[in-house]
Amino acid sequence: MSSYHIGYDIGTKSVKIVSSFNNESSSFIRDHLSNPISVITDFNERIRNEGTIKQGVVTGRYRDLAVSGKKLSAVNWTKPVIKYCKDHYGSETRFIIDIGAGGLALLELKNGKFHRYETNSLCASGTGSFLDQQMIRMGLDFSSCDKIKITSRVPSIASRCAVFAKSDLIHRQQEGFTIEELWNGLVKGVAESCFITLLRGAEISGKILLIGGLAKNALFNYYLAQHLPADAIKIPEEPELFTARACCHY
Repeated sequence: MSSYHIGYDIGTKSVKIVSSFNNESSSFIRDHLSNPISVITDFNERIRNEGTIKQGVVTGRYRDLAVSGKKLSAVNWTKPVIKYCKDHYGSETRFIIDIGAGGLALLELKNGKFHRYETNSLCASGTGSFLDQQMIRMGLDFSSCDKIKITSRVPSIASRCAVFAKSDLIHRQQEGFTIEELWNGLVKGVAESCFITLLRGAEISGKILLIGGLAKNALFNYYLAQHLPADAIKIPEEPELFTARACCHY
């Protein structure tokens, strides 16, 4: 019978799961619609039809509720992420930035160990969900946003308040900026907000590992890199699954 190691990362919007058996892994992402426990329960029932759960590690929001009455362990996300980073990326990583749907977080490491933690306010401005809201407002979708390239004109658009962003988008469109230019302005603003919130004033040396769903956004990575030393950013394969994978191997 198969015996699985499983990592669960419960985010604001979705549950990310990575399972491993005999050095082969698979992944699963599903929007939880404010009911992540149901998603985890359904997944575990499917796994138990194939084998057993040898180890299950849960992190993120609702982690304590998710493990109640189940043979799972709840951990703060920083512990498996730091261990996985040390095991797979060595000691050259100085910062880990997690950019998800509902929050920004920074881990600073020294010699591969925890040194400092920073996060944004409870407001979702400057996060992935903020961009999702503006994307819908502009009549775009994920597929069309992925195709937008860097533009020569980049309007200034508020990225720390959805109300101000809406006002700026209306005014900039009246000034003749295209949808592509407006999207560049929004993403640039979010990248600058991320830098100011997490890194301004920090002595930036070593590599910066960028994880979370927003790390898949090429425009965001480009504009964030403008504030950092050359080649400072490293983006793992499937950055949105990094924390779940770290839990799976914890």
